[in-house]
Amino acid sequence: MKRVISSVTAIILMAIAGIFLLFIIASMDVSAPDVTDLIVERPIIPPNKNAYTYFDKAVSSLYWVDDSDNIKNFLSYEPWNKIFAEFF
Repeated sequence: MKRVISSVTAIILMAIAGIFLLFIIASMDVSAPDVTDLIVERPIIPPNKNAYTYFDKAVSSLYWVDDSDNIKNFLSYEPWNKIFAEFF
């Protein structure tokens, strides 16, 4: 009797597992999500409205000192040349 009960239980569990497996396989067949709203659109900005154009002109018009040792000393709080200080 125990053998019959265990066989019927095993058959029922295998049937439930088979139905569950078929359910999982059938549920994986879905259409791809709509991602058309995630497309990157790069706006074209004319040069006269682009701030980078003016920033680039401003940086290129700056006068950069050729003596970089004085600038390094100034940035590292070390003593520096007084002539360099009077320049600024």
